[in-house]
Amino acid sequence: MSDSKKKIIQKLGGSSARQIYNALVQIRTNIIKSKGGIEFLVAEGAIPKLIQLIGKSNCHIKGTIDIIFSILGNLCMNDGARKNVEQNRGISVIAEYFCECKTESIQNRSCRTLANLALSPSACEAIHQTEVTGKIVTLLKNTENKECQLTYCRAISNVLHHYPNALTMIKVQIACWESQNPIMNILLGRTLSQIEKLLNHDAVSAISKLLGCDDNEVKAVGLRALFELSKHGCSCQFANQVIGADIIKDMLNLSGSTDKTISHHAFSLIFKLIDQSEFRPPFGSAGGITLFINLLESDLEKGRKISVVNGLCLCSKEVVNRSKMRENGGLVKFLHFLQDNEMHIVHDRVISALLCYLYDDQSINILLENNVVSVLIGHLQRVAKFESYLEDVEMSTNDAIGEGAYREDMDEMNMGNEASYGMLMDLKKQPGLQLKIWKVADKNQQKNKMDPPVTEGMSLRVKVGLSLLHDLFIMANSPFGRGIIAHWFARKETAKKLQCAVCLLYITWYSGMQQFYFFKLKILDDLLQILLDRKPVGLYNITLNGLVFLGKNVEFERQT
Repeated sequence: MSDSKKKIIQKLGGSSARQIYNALVQIRTNIIKSKGGIEFLVAEGAIPKLIQLIGKSNCHIKGTIDIIFSILGNLCMNDGARKNVEQNRGISVIAEYFCECKTESIQNRSCRTLANLALSPSACEAIHQTEVTGKIVTLLKNTENKECQLTYCRAISNVLHHYPNALTMIKVQIACWESQNPIMNILLGRTLSQIEKLLNHDAVSAISKLLGCDDNEVKAVGLRALFELSKHGCSCQFANQVIGADIIKDMLNLSGSTDKTISHHAFSLIFKLIDQSEFRPPFGSAGGITLFINLLESDLEKGRKISVVNGLCLCSKEVVNRSKMRENGGLVKFLHFLQDNEMHIVHDRVISALLCYLYDDQSINILLENNVVSVLIGHLQRVAKFESYLEDVEMSTNDAIGEGAYREDMDEMNMGNEASYGMLMDLKKQPGLQLKIWKVADKNQQKNKMDPPVTEGMSLRVKVGLSLLHDLFIMANSPFGRGIIAHWFARKETAKKLQCAVCLLYITWYSGMQQFYFFKLKILDDLLQILLDRKPVGLYNITLNGLVFLGKNVEFERQT
């Protein structure tokens, strides 16, 4: 039997085109499929003869070259056969024929052969020294043949492993054999320099466009190729080619695939692309922000949820995405995560992202309405490692409020500066009570201004009011606090602006504060308008009393 096989191989060196063709058919249909067939062909010198036949293609009958590359493609899944091809300088011969050939079927088979050769690192490097890479990309851009698309795409795919042991290599070979498609896991993008060469030939753009086709298999193969190419990370050039292909919506759709592998590839690719600022605006415009926010409502595993939050944090850098975050409830999600101890790994990242919204008035309002100050104070305590406490106050039987109301007041205090202003206003709406507070404040003026007010023997509401006044003074007398108040005061609607102005009256008797709040913010303009209009009624009396009180304690120039 072996003698007859040897005779078949010997015919490859004959002069009869018909005999050569018949011998090739027998090798492809019988010998190569038999047990030990590949090893036999390598040992009997079939590979050098096949390489020589490629160079004599003009002497062959139709179909001969197709069969030669079909045989070589199968042989090159064997490590010994690949070495044999290299030793006989077959890479340059095959590469040259591939680049010059005009027949699509032969282009497909020769590309498959080169791709299988690239399983060997040395052969892969040799292939990159030729014009093969650019040719593959060009063919991929121009072909509409599904089989060719799969072959060219997989030829560009980048597994990025060096196969350090024989077992891994065997697994790859088995995968190649078992695949029903032309090629499996090809290594033309093994190193950073090779990936850069692929990018320079617009390979990512060509592959990306496959995601927009109707064939699911082609989509999956294209996605996997992009996934493999991105394992070293996605450069700006990579991201721009994806954007130019206009397939971000298709990528987002694939991320929702029921096939876990496809979904994983799509998400991994998106998470890497988001690192590039050029990618984020079109990502948001394609519905990416909405998708990510909706994903946080689903039952995501923790690792992917963290990746989604990281992605939203990055997207907060662009104004177009900040508006989408605000409109789709992303800011509220951020606050929820800041209160979730299981997500502690992203807490600092989320806080940094919130800084992007500092000058977005609509976003700031949403954050304030959702108790952002209390949430951030909790994290300030975490990072600064200090503890805060409320002093236990003994309630008087003469107080007009009960324990429930007191606890509500304490809870409201924790809502931050805006709530503190509102609470002061509630306290001062009672004429008798507000006079008590300011008389006590008048006495405290003679003491150290930074010390808490003396509240011994006072009613609970007076104590709460003075405590709030002291806290507001500390905030209002710091440069950072002044900036916050100025921003808050300048942006609020009229009613709250007036409330703020009235409250500031009672904390400006401290040294130096009148210059900033009167002459820079010009709060007197608003307060005098209240007196002229005699409305709002609730603020008129308070404003009048406050100005009288202030006039006794602060010397300031009359505004013109």
